[in-house]
Amino acid sequence: MKEFVAQYKYPLICGALGLLLAILILTIGILKTLLLVIFTAIGLYLGFYLQSIGFFEQFRSRR
Repeated sequence: MKEFVAQYKYPLICGALGLLLAILILTIGILKTLLLVIFTAIGLYLGFYLQSIGFFEQFRSRR
């Protein structure tokens, strides 16, 4: 089983994301799902940007 998951890790992740997206579209609608995806992408971008400039390091060194 571990070999199967290791070999097909990315297709399994993408399949799970597709299933989640389909469930969201069917339950809350296309526009709300699209808004959720956009805000999630903005949050991910902001998190990666703040990490790349070392924003979080200043809080770690104060301890």
